[in-house]
Amino acid sequence: MTTNWRLIGISALFAAVLSASPAFAVDPEKSKDLADIQKQLERIQISLDRDLRELREDMEFTKKVRIPGLENDIRGLKQEMVRMADEIERLRTTSTSSRTAYYAGPSGPAGTIHLRNTYLTPITFLINDRPYELPSGGELTLNNQPAGEFTYEVIGVQPRLRRTLVANRTFYIDVFPR
Repeated sequence: MTTNWRLIGISALFAAVLSASPAFAVDPEKSKDLADIQKQLERIQISLDRDLRELREDMEFTKKVRIPGLENDIRGLKQEMVRMADEIERLRTTSTSSRTAYYAGPSGPAGTIHLRNTYLTPITFLINDRPYELPSGGELTLNNQPAGEFTYEVIGVQPRLRRTLVANRTFYIDVFPR
């Protein structure tokens, strides 16, 4: 909108300059016309100066605030995409090995594994290479787990450990901030 007003102002300025003819004699009516034209030109100049100042301020705001903010947003989105790609790849590799363990099922005595997350963020547990994600404050009971040796890992918190699940007993895995 301000661009249209600037164009109108510039057009009016040129029209005024071109329509004004030099006066060789002092004619009271022509000097009045020249004074009116001079006043119009001054108003146009003030308006153009104000519009130019506003345009400069808008450009400075865009350069200093909008563009860096967008660059930070883009950088954050790129980091999130890399993190998600890593997570997908990790799940893809663990899900391949967990399929065989999932379909195996217990063939003898069984026990229970109880998972609890007291972190403020979601946590992923790997039990025999099968992922279980728990939200903050979440609990999950895995019934009918085959008794005997099993492995578990808490991603980003606890490396893989081997433990023994006793038949008809519960093995507790609690994650809490250290």
